[in-house]
Amino acid sequence: MKTCDLPLPEGVQAFFSETTQECAGQLALHVAESLRGRLRRGGRASLVVSGGSTPVPFFQTLAQQELAWARVTMLLADERWVPEGDPASNTTLVRQSLLRAGQRTHAFSACGSRCAAPSKPCLLSSSCWPS
Repeated sequence: MKTCDLPLPEGVQAFFSETTQECAGQLALHVAESLRGRLRRGGRASLVVSGGSTPVPFFQTLAQQELAWARVTMLLADERWVPEGDPASNTTLVRQSLLRAGQRTHAFSACGSRCAAPSKPCLLSSSCWPS
């Protein structure tokens, strides 16, 4: 079964393009409009993103969108067991490719890498999450 043949849940939209940049652009516009819609209804909006190199073109395009970024809380869906600043860190990747616009204020919670190692117990306290 090809990806385009998969049944998608209601409200989920697939994007297909000839190039990565085209697809990233379409997705960024769609996500930005969804965030704007949520923000128009008041309060805050949340965006959960995955790391890795695949979403970087999307991040870079989304970063250029005019949004009330100060009201958008961003969370990582995954993180590697490396310290922030390490080239393999998803937190570092998101900060460099999506949160880099100095004139914008973002709420960004990246708790995964705060634990010492995957073999050691780690409890995330409520102070880890944005309010």
